[in-house]
Amino acid sequence: MAELVATIIEDGPIDVSAVADQGRLLLDATALEDATGWALKPEGLCRGEVCVPTRMWPELFADAPETGLVDLAVVARLIGRLAAVDADEGVAVLGAPADERGAELGSLQAYDFTATTVDGEQVALADFRGRKKLLVAFASW
Repeated sequence: MAELVATIIEDGPIDVSAVADQGRLLLDATALEDATGWALKPEGLCRGEVCVPTRMWPELFADAPETGLVDLAVVARLIGRLAAVDADEGVAVLGAPADERGAELGSLQAYDFTATTVDGEQVALADFRGRKKLLVAFASW
């Protein structure tokens, strides 16, 4: 286990104390609430009036509930979010909630974005409004 300062990105980046352990990014209750707004309570993970029971998720706790450390990737699953976690680098990104993703997919509208072409030119998705598009992307990693 290695203690580090991790950057959690949800609505914006926030740095919190964390522990990297075997590919997992572990947070204590204070860091979890600071980063996500979700508090660990006896009834489960809570944010405002919404609580998600955690009794059926023993993998939520890193080693045992008494350590107070929770696995951020498991938290993300419990609250209906996708997560990309690189524990060694101390970075995690939490995606939008499932209901928001579903609404966006149902609307068939893509977020506007800007990308660089192979010729080095900047183009935005909006530049092609009203025309059919095919986007090909890859990553070498």
